[in-house]
Order: sequence, then structure tokens, then C-alpha cells
Amino acid sequence: MTSVEKFQASTDTLAAATQAQALAVYTAYQTGRLTRDQAVSLVAAVVNQFNAAAVSLADAALSAQIEQATGIPTPPTGIAPTDSTARLEKAVNTILTQDQPIPAEKIDLTRQLEDRASQPHTKEQPVESHRVEQSSEPLPEQKADELQEPPQPDTQMRIERLARSEPLETAQSATIEAMQHQPLIEGWTRQMDADPCQLCRWWWREGRIWPKEHPFQSHKGCNCQPKVVLAEKIESTMYTRSLQRDRAAARNDA
Repeated sequence: MTSVEKFQASTDTLAAATQAQALAVYTAYQTGRLTRDQAVSLVAAVVNQFNAAAVSLADAALSAQIEQATGIPTPPTGIAPTDSTARLEKAVNTILTQDQPIPAEKIDLTRQLEDRASQPHTKEQPVESHRVEQSSEPLPEQKADELQEPPQPDTQMRIERLARSEPLETAQSATIEAMQHQPLIEGWTRQMDADPCQLCRWWWREGRIWPKEHPFQSHKGCNCQPKVVLAEKIESTMYTRSLQRDRAAARNDA
């Protein structure tokens, strides 16, 4: 097993652990052991923690790739993880918001308004839908249950997907970031995961070598990783040419 394949095995394990812990938090929320705010904070904290681990893992794995290719001891660059708590809390909050059922009393009031508006009216019985008052009588338990819309069936799946994909994406982007601080690296090629999809095969481009500044293409749940290339005269891309022009312009303005 090559160093990049070992890295992929490690990122897969990391993603599975993130998913399991996030699911445990969501299950506790579903069973009433956690409030909604607590669930949002805890899921975000779990994912953020594993994202930080993914950055360190990517940095160390990149050094291992260089050492395997050159035989030269190469220390990690020491890139720092980004605190994504706010972004993750927003994402989890959105998922759980869509998980909330519509209260039965709101559905009942809407139906009252619709029924009243559809009935023929006379001068003695004007339609004033904006003044319809909700009945103070409690709904029978069975009727209330019928009116309650069940939670979105894919909420758990979305939590799991978020938790699994985050450390994988973080590892990919951290590898590219660490490459910028490793002078021996000139580029990368796509090391596909164990079950690459059609899109990943297309991104692979028959093993094309990309300049190390070029962003890594991925999708949710993708465990393909950049494999280092120690070579010269790698063909530039539109992105890297634009990057070079921007850098040249910045130097001229300085």
C-alpha cells in the first residue's frame, strides 16, 4: 500500500468516526435528551474537531508521500486548521429547521380559513377570514396526530452526509494548501478512491498532472486525494495562469 493509499484509508476511518458521533448527537436530540440548540452546537463541534484532525492528518500524509518518493526526511508544514464552527452551526441549523413538523393548530387554522372562504356568503354571514379565531377546544389526540406532519425522512441522512463529507473535503483542501509550502512538489495527480464515480473518473483525466496551485475537484463524500508529483514543466491551466497574472500585477503595484 502506497503512502497516499494509507492516507485514504485514514481519511475514510476519520469520516466514519465523524459520522458516527454526529449521528449519536442527532439520536439524543430525537429522543429528547438534548435541546435543539444543544444538538446544533454539539454536531457542529464534533465536525469541527474532526476537520481539525483532517488538516493535521493531511499535512503529515503529504510529508510521507514526499519521503516515499525521494527518501528525504520531510517535516510537516504546520498548516493550521480553520475554525468553521459558525458555518457548521448554520448548516446543522438549516437541516434541523427542515426537520420541524408544522404545528397541528396552525394546520387546523389554515383549514378553517380555507373552508370559510369556500362557503357561499350572504349579508348576514360575511366572510372575514382575517378575523377567524382558533377554537379553544383541544383537538382529539388522534386528530392532532393526523394533522402533525412527520419530520423530514432524510434529516438523519443529511446529518450523516454532512458529517462524513466535511473531513474528506477538509483533507483534500489541506493537502493542496500544504503543497504550497513544500518546494519539492510541482504538481499532483488524482488518486481515485476505492469506488470512483463517473465524475471522479472524468476529473482523473487519464492521470493528468495538475500544477500544485490548481484546486482539487471533488464532490460530497468523495475520498479521492491528490497524489504528489515531483516533476518540472507541468502544463499550466487557465486557473494557474490567471493566478500568475494576479501575482505579477501585485508585484508591479507594490
